[in-house]
Amino acid sequence: MARGQRYINTRLWEDNYVAGLRPLEKLLWLYLLTTPLATIAGIFEITVPIMRLHTGLSAAQLERIIAKFEADKRVTYRNDWVIMTNAPKHQIWQSNENVDKGIRAILSEAPAWILDGIRDGLIPYAYPSERLPVSQYPSKPPPILSYPHCNENLNSHGRPVDNVLKALADQMGPGTPKGAGAMKVRAHELGTPVEQS
Repeated sequence: MARGQRYINTRLWEDNYVAGLRPLEKLLWLYLLTTPLATIAGIFEITVPIMRLHTGLSAAQLERIIAKFEADKRVTYRNDWVIMTNAPKHQIWQSNENVDKGIRAILSEAPAWILDGIRDGLIPYAYPSERLPVSQYPSKPPPILSYPHCNENLNSHGRPVDNVLKALADQMGPGTPKGAGAMKVRAHELGTPVEQS
């Protein structure tokens, strides 16, 4: 995953979908586009506690907004993975081989259930299914829709991260930290180990 700058088309605010969102929905939408975990393919792993830390939204607010994005077929969120439906439409993969390679590399690292869901039409995604690579990971079905995901004990890699991050978020209290580095420093101060992925 590349870290650093994200370029957002300023016409985002003129987009009919974005214009129709409420303020907190716009916050989460912009966050999903710009989080350091986001990728050029629009497919990335992120937990509810991390989204809470970065946005200041509660688990209930995240549940409601993500459910709206899913109902609108703009985002799929399962098993701590975000799939931004139209992310490839906003890239120049058709005319830039490096962009296409980047998208395919990210897709090849996604869990097989995501690629299978896209191929089967169960997960909306604006990239030709015939161009999807084979996943490097074994297939496992996504969990039944349930919220909040922060109650799950394991992430998709089988690591017990969510409860640690949830406890850290609770200890840090309300407010938005100044980035992931602040979270790590605060975790160190609290004596809470933060697992590196």
